[in-house]
Amino acid sequence: EVARLPAGGSDGEELARFIREAAPELRQLLSDTLADYAASPVLAPPPARSVIGPPNARLALTEWSDTLCSHCAQLHQTLEQLRQRFGPDAFSLAPHYYPLDPACNASVQRDKSNPVPCTSARAQICAEGRPGAFEMTGELFRRQRELTEPIVLEIASRVLPRAELEACLRAPETERKLQDDIAWAVANDIHGTPLLLVGGRKTLPFPPLLYVLALTRGSPTHPE
Repeated sequence: EVARLPAGGSDGEELARFIREAAPELRQLLSDTLADYAASPVLAPPPARSVIGPPNARLALTEWSDTLCSHCAQLHQTLEQLRQRFGPDAFSLAPHYYPLDPACNASVQRDKSNPVPCTSARAQICAEGRPGAFEMTGELFRRQRELTEPIVLEIASRVLPRAELEACLRAPETERKLQDDIAWAVANDIHGTPLLLVGGRKTLPFPPLLYVLALTRGSPTHPE
């Protein structure tokens, strides 16, 4: 379950209060995940096809997600909470996709194929740069358990016209973008989804960690 993100006071005061009031187990988890974040090398993300959020955002995020991944849905909820707390400059997000299905991802080994991960990844690529793309992704995550290909297309067609969507889904350029996403993730040792970079560092999508990093604007060496 996504943690509730507290609010109030200056960034420094809020951070100090959060750490002071956190249970010992949470403080230890924060310490461990911050240590991993600080030790992670800074990678050069692939070129962003689209960016959600302003260039001066608190956190510069790059992610690879799968529509049926429960941890990806939790990460999206956390991002929505960060926006509620910090406003539109909470983060900038460059989305990429790693559908966990062998029909479009040769690095995934499964006996059965489900059309939803590949179709929804392509649909989100088609929606890139359009108003409502972030909200579209959120609805796909919220409706994970009921998703079928027709439902994916119905949700996506609210962001771009149905005929345009269907043409884009079949376009070789869309497939090239998807395969580029998959290739970068594989080359950089993906271990499931979501793969999240914060300022180029691989980061666990742990809600309290992302909250703390938003308060420190991604600094791994803040005094607190």
